[in-house]
Amino acid sequence: MNKPLLQLLLTRIALAAVTLFAVSIVVFAATLYLPGDPARAALGAKADPSAVEALRREFGMDRPAVVQYASWIGGALTGDFGRSIPSGRSVWEAIGPRAINTLILTVTSLLLLIPLSFVLGIAAALFKDRLADHLISVPTIVTVALPEFVIGTVLIVLFAVYLRWLPPVSLINDSLPLSSQSTLFILPVLTLLGTTLAQVVRMVRAVALEVLSAEYIYMVRLRGISPARVLLRHVLPNTIT
Repeated sequence: MNKPLLQLLLTRIALAAVTLFAVSIVVFAATLYLPGDPARAALGAKADPSAVEALRREFGMDRPAVVQYASWIGGALTGDFGRSIPSGRSVWEAIGPRAINTLILTVTSLLLLIPLSFVLGIAAALFKDRLADHLISVPTIVTVALPEFVIGTVLIVLFAVYLRWLPPVSLINDSLPLSSQSTLFILPVLTLLGTTLAQVVRMVRAVALEVLSAEYIYMVRLRGISPARVLLRHVLPNTIT
């Protein structure tokens, strides 16, 4: 993987980690300090105060806020998200299916992102300033400037409202196998691909142009080696690494 792509990947991972950490603090603080008592809400407004206090002790809500957060974040990092106060069930039982769906979306998007970005980026570089380059570069420049919610809205209007090929809302039915609901993943995956694919395509194009302008590529071409062989043996490996 070339350095710019690696930098982009590491930056995205770091930003995601910082964002998750910040969101966890905000949500935890809001749950702790906003009006209302989860223990009393679970037992009811007329619950006995001793029962409410016992439930608070059971779930560790009588401890200092810092200790509660440290306990929660430590459990979350090991896969233990605690129990739901109203139901007493494991939190993972509630979020597990949705986390799996999110993982499927992420993996599917990556499996499409990697080959598409290299194919489109190298094609744009090979046909620099020609029709193929314009057909790839102009949409990527426009897409980079759009936030993901705009891309998602446009895709819904086009494929769900106008063409009516796909459902506008992707609600997974946990009682049915995911294979029978595959169409529900198409619009979310396309939305995730939107801005990310455009950014990576622009990056791959720039790297491929740099490789194509190298002197050794010019010498390889002078030796009469076919363009396809130059692409597969020299341009593609040097763009990836």
